[in-house]
Amino acid sequence: MRTSDVSITDASVDFDHVALAHPLMISGRAIDGFTFTRVRLEAKRRDGASAEGQGTTIFSVPWSWPRSELSVAERDARMRELTLRLIAAARGHEPMDPVQLWRRLYGDLDRSSAAAAGEEAMPRLAALLALGAVDSAVHDAWAKAAGTPAHLLYTSDHLSEDLSFVGSHQLVGAYPSDFLTEPKPRLPIQHLVGTGDPLYPQEAARGESSLVDWLKTDRPQFLKVKTSGASVAEDAERIARVRQAAASVGLDPALSVDPNEAYADTRQLADLLDHLERRRVVISFIEQPFPRGMDAPGLAGVRTRVPILLDEGFTRIDDLQTLAERGWSGVVIKTAKGQTPALLAHSFARATGCAVTLQDLTTVDAALEHSARLASVFSLDSPHFECNSRQYAPSGNDALARRRPGLVEVVDGFISVSEPQPGIY
Repeated sequence: MRTSDVSITDASVDFDHVALAHPLMISGRAIDGFTFTRVRLEAKRRDGASAEGQGTTIFSVPWSWPRSELSVAERDARMRELTLRLIAAARGHEPMDPVQLWRRLYGDLDRSSAAAAGEEAMPRLAALLALGAVDSAVHDAWAKAAGTPAHLLYTSDHLSEDLSFVGSHQLVGAYPSDFLTEPKPRLPIQHLVGTGDPLYPQEAARGESSLVDWLKTDRPQFLKVKTSGASVAEDAERIARVRQAAASVGLDPALSVDPNEAYADTRQLADLLDHLERRRVVISFIEQPFPRGMDAPGLAGVRTRVPILLDEGFTRIDDLQTLAERGWSGVVIKTAKGQTPALLAHSFARATGCAVTLQDLTTVDAALEHSARLASVFSLDSPHFECNSRQYAPSGNDALARRRPGLVEVVDGFISVSEPQPGIY
């Protein structure tokens, strides 16, 4: 029992629609907008101190719940309803630390998100996004009540148990703070190249920026290339053209590839790497090439050529324990799932030596701020910070630009992160 433990005494939530300036294509699915969810919680410590915290997430329905008989609006409404139920559940618990509370809510998530008779079941990934804002709000309120930046509190003095429950003997006696770094004041951005994004000005529609335009302005050191999966040869050609576009403006950025589950088997992935080798194109890592829930035979052999990271398929903490034996090189963190799973995945990766990166869901406003704050204290295999809302949803950052201009102003490939304040932002 710790003085810093909190109980949730009050809560509210706002849901806002964010429209994309132009669609983001993932494996043939178009994302043209999403729900930005902001949960506010009042937390009270055992010693009587209290504070309000906020947590945010993105309901990217085509990403988290892609196949359904329900409309996007109906799926989004189901995720909103689950968020309300999780808020009510959080208010019903005795004082505890945020990781403890997350474990309670997470352990009951399948039941909390269960469909009524005759209704379509909600995928686990969508349920995790609903939990994400609630979890992050608890961390924010807990740290604000302590008057301390959250990353300094993940120690045995403030958490009731070590990380051994994550499932690795390397985590016995360890706490999340053991794997965090001093806050980095600047982060190199990763620019996203969508499957339909124009590469050169002559390919762009009126008023649309091409990749070359972005490269000239922002000078990113990292590019992530989305591929369609329709043709391995065409995907390789697209990646090669992206590299050529960068070279045309004097840049040689690190390239990563994100098929968003578009490939059917390991053979296609090996063919892609063969094509790229013939073109002398080097890539840093590949995200989730196969459909979620699928482990392709022979994956362990391909990962000797390039790291292969689990993304959409990472829906349970237990997935971390079996990464290597299933052929994966590591895991992608998305803060939209919440502060706790981000901390757990990072700690596991650093303790066991598997690869880990932090990626984006077109985060805007406080969600972008949250993601940047964690990136600044995480030890990642690639130091980039993806912030593709500046490309696809810039209006969603209008308030952030006034509050934290350094997070949205790219200077020579970097954004600036302000000094940590009490809470998670």
